[in-house]
Amino acid sequence: VGSLPIWASYFVASARTSASLVDFLVFHEAQGALVPLDSPPNVKFFDLGSGGLSQLFGVQLGEALNLPIRNASVIIKAMRFMFEKWPRLVAEYKPTFGSVFEKYLRPYTHWGYCDLDMVIGNLPMFIERTELEENDLISYTFGDQEAFYLRGQWTIHRNERRVALIWQGCSHLASQLQKELLLKVAWVRRMESRGISNYPKRFQSAEGCYSQRAVEQRGLRFKMA
Repeated sequence: VGSLPIWASYFVASARTSASLVDFLVFHEAQGALVPLDSPPNVKFFDLGSGGLSQLFGVQLGEALNLPIRNASVIIKAMRFMFEKWPRLVAEYKPTFGSVFEKYLRPYTHWGYCDLDMVIGNLPMFIERTELEENDLISYTFGDQEAFYLRGQWTIHRNERRVALIWQGCSHLASQLQKELLLKVAWVRRMESRGISNYPKRFQSAEGCYSQRAVEQRGLRFKMA
């Protein structure tokens, strides 16, 4: 959402070395002019058009949650408002990516998420095939592995429905999605009406509730590296 960061070309260059193992799918809204011209085949850019990301999220989440069309429309409108005001909010919905981008992920055995401000490196050098075959979720930690977090910077999921729907156990992503979004919108409007531009956001980390719900789901295999 918004302009591609100026360091995107560095991410793309580092991703090239992992072409034998990983494709990186980058979704943007009408930023084609900023897509690096020398992008390798394993870095795929998808232009969803203006407001396309909120549209995709609203439709896919609405379908996954069996919401009436009217409610899905409210979610789309609220998401578009929030993504324009605060693009970083997309990160709150990382756990839902398996559902939101389902049609784009069908050719793959696994899916995951990372950040564009990373230098990826040569992934085949440190991701083993057995890791992918034997585990449903793989995440990398910063040395604080006593606190089990599925890191937003890098978490890999087996591409199966039972894994892709873990997020539905988090109320702010599921049963209370519309309410939480409308509270976010109201908070932004309240702050702006007071002339306040720098204020704390209603951001809920993708790591907390999602990690807990994943651990509670029986039959899943994890690896923290």
